[in-house]
Amino acid sequence: MSSFGVAGIGKAGRFLIEILEWVDATSAHLLSIETPDWYFCFTLPGIDACAKASSFIQEQTGRLVWTELVVGSFSGAPVLLVKDDEYPDRFYIRASADGELLEFPLAGDVLAEFTDALGQAVRDLTG
Repeated sequence: MSSFGVAGIGKAGRFLIEILEWVDATSAHLLSIETPDWYFCFTLPGIDACAKASSFIQEQTGRLVWTELVVGSFSGAPVLLVKDDEYPDRFYIRASADGELLEFPLAGDVLAEFTDALGQAVRDLTG
């Protein structure tokens, strides 16, 4: 049985974000996102994925363009951070495969809290 430890943690508003590190031969990392309403945990492609996601949000907020960043995988499906082209501050965390879709919207205060918690986790990781 594998075990893991918290490599980075951030808390802001309704979000608790943990970068988890498996302590075994795989050295894989997970991103755990917890709110009072939902929980999502997925595999990261590398330890720098959270920093890239944080930069992506900062660069794309305020723009009216559709763009995506692969931030991980969930049961073989890619997990994307999607910037919506309809609203300047709306993003989605999205995983889809075989016609099935899992999607969490991030906009307004929710986006600000998510971004703050993610930034804290990244700073804690690189600490």
